[in-house]
Amino acid sequence: MKIFNSKIINQAYKLKKLNKKNYFLLVLFVCLLCINVTIVVVPIFLFHSYTNNDLDTCLDIGYCKKGLEINTQYGKVKISKQNCLKYNWEWHEKDSSCFLKNE
Repeated sequence: MKIFNSKIINQAYKLKKLNKKNYFLLVLFVCLLCINVTIVVVPIFLFHSYTNNDLDTCLDIGYCKKGLEINTQYGKVKISKQNCLKYNWEWHEKDSSCFLKNE
């Protein structure tokens, strides 16, 4: 009398091979997903940090780059040499920025 049927053993072995293949594909998919997220999210984060850095610096310490539009006691003001001198702020020609010393 046979205890194990050879067909059942063969099917179990094939299923085991199939499961290993599926695990490999799952791990590969997760790795590719992580790489894709990194490629998409990191540049967005860096771009956001770069573009908002000037505005954050301006609001924190009053050192504003040319072209920023900020709210002041005079209303909404776009930073330029003319506006900087008009409101008696310090204009720095070297890096085209304005120091809002009175704000």
